[in-house]
Amino acid sequence: MQYICADFMPAFLEWTHDIEVDNKELKTLYKRLNTKINARHLYATSRRQADSLYIELKSGKSFKELAKNIFKDPQLRNTGGSLGYFTLDEMDPAFEDAAFALEIGQISKPIRTAQGYSIIQVHNRMTKPLLTESEYIKHCSKLENYWRYRKRKRATQFYVDSLRQVLEISFNGSVVNQLWRFLKNNKRIVVEESNIWADDLFKNKEIVRSKIGIWDVKTFQKYAAFTSEEQLKWIRSRENLEDYIAGLVVRAYMLSRAEDLGLHKTRDYELKVKQKTEDYLIKRMEQNISEITMVSKDSLQTYFQKNKDQFIIPPKIHLCMILLNDGEKAKNIKYDLMKNKSFEKLANEHSVQRWSADNDGDIGTFTYKDLGSYADRIFPLKVGQWMGPIKIDTQYAFFKCIGKDSKREQIFDEVRSEIERILKPIWQKKTRQNLLENIRKNVKIVTYPEKLKTIKLG
Repeated sequence: MQYICADFMPAFLEWTHDIEVDNKELKTLYKRLNTKINARHLYATSRRQADSLYIELKSGKSFKELAKNIFKDPQLRNTGGSLGYFTLDEMDPAFEDAAFALEIGQISKPIRTAQGYSIIQVHNRMTKPLLTESEYIKHCSKLENYWRYRKRKRATQFYVDSLRQVLEISFNGSVVNQLWRFLKNNKRIVVEESNIWADDLFKNKEIVRSKIGIWDVKTFQKYAAFTSEEQLKWIRSRENLEDYIAGLVVRAYMLSRAEDLGLHKTRDYELKVKQKTEDYLIKRMEQNISEITMVSKDSLQTYFQKNKDQFIIPPKIHLCMILLNDGEKAKNIKYDLMKNKSFEKLANEHSVQRWSADNDGDIGTFTYKDLGSYADRIFPLKVGQWMGPIKIDTQYAFFKCIGKDSKREQIFDEVRSEIERILKPIWQKKTRQNLLENIRKNVKIVTYPEKLKTIKLG
């Protein structure tokens, strides 16, 4: 319960409230928001497995070779762990930070994420070529609020991680191994039956010790009682299990500190607990409704046939760019281009946007809409044709068309999952209505009109 942590730890509260966001961070965030990264990864559940994969990569094995033995998902297995294109806030924050920091072709060391470990390689990076200062200023306040939220969340995680060190948490390895084997076979941690364990004494064995005391397995189960099946799915290795147990110890410590300060007796605390309980129950009910709701294939195909225009991929232009900070330099580059010097070579040597310069100026493909107010000037370029310089704020840009893709209609299989995302909320609503109708039929509900009339709203 992280909200309790902030309530009773004044120093932590002051720290998170004083989080600063500077202009440089916001400009980096704005660039990320307008950048798409194409990457692949190798996934491991433990640090040892991740280090082993990294050594194999360094010794010459390819992502494709290793992915075949790692992933169950056929898409990831057959594409060498390809994730396609993603942008800001679509991946685990640690994964995202690592991917945006990589150069094209560079392979990361193992990155710790909420799910395990990933080794990442970036294939391509596409940033919208026309990021103006005026557009940045327009979005600045929203960017600042979002980034402060992200930094506060990281600070909270850092604080919780630091508590793990302060509490000096250590594990009984053999008991953790036994519990991990049990969890893999039974898919649950909390059990009521005394005979479910192979060893009846197991529940009395020490599993973890810290500054708040020694927990045996029975005590651990008491604290684990409210773990949902969804949360258990994230425990994919012995290492994940240790993290989970440590998290319970940290939470127990935080709750005990809250009680020491008498926060559990305050009205604010009672309201928060009530709200969290209600939110949890609603979330579980909606989760159950989502799991039992299936959209029929006929409905998906009917929607596709009636809305084909919605799934047309618009025409795109593939561009190279040379970006310069100096007007005189731009004149010299234009003179060189008019003498038929290689656009790609000039981009590599002179463009100040180094991520594209290192790729011979290639900035990827764009729709007419992507090019904003400059679309009328850039989009008509023919393959091999260049133009410029265009003044963008304080910089100068040249563009060359290196390819064009025509408008294309997508087939049903390409968009099936997207249509399912569109239709599922509608079908869930029907499922919810049917569920409520059944409850009304089976549960006697009595209303008192006279009392209802006495209620004053507002």
